[in-house]
Amino acid sequence: MDLVDALLVEARALERARAGLYGSNAFRGVPLDFRDRYFAPAPTGYQLSDKVRAQVRWLSGNLIAPGLLTGEAPYHFVFCRNLLIYFDPDTQRRAVQTLRRLTVPDGMIFVGPAEASLLTREGLGSMPIPLAFAFRPEPVR
Repeated sequence: MDLVDALLVEARALERARAGLYGSNAFRGVPLDFRDRYFAPAPTGYQLSDKVRAQVRWLSGNLIAPGLLTGEAPYHFVFCRNLLIYFDPDTQRRAVQTLRRLTVPDGMIFVGPAEASLLTREGLGSMPIPLAFAFRPEPVR
């Protein structure tokens, strides 16, 4: 059973993600006990375990494409960190509309710190979660 859907627009990036290879610099800070549980040393860094990778459904798609993931059940949690900052304002609005559509009403959308004000401007409700930039698809009442 898949637990996570990973969506990338570029085929080469999708293949790199599917490979699950991370350089040594990908792990900063402490504690690193999760690395020992889910990764194995590899010649160029660390390899994500097959067991974890098997729980991911790898999808190719574009966040601003009409009908993206139409027919799929909406998600309870959507992570879209540090992507929206690269779009012009119109594309940002379209992307946020898609994120809203892909998230259940009481679900959460997580974005990067630089994107939080964009979601607020678009009327999403900020969640009071320390150190997280989480939003509900609809305003919080």
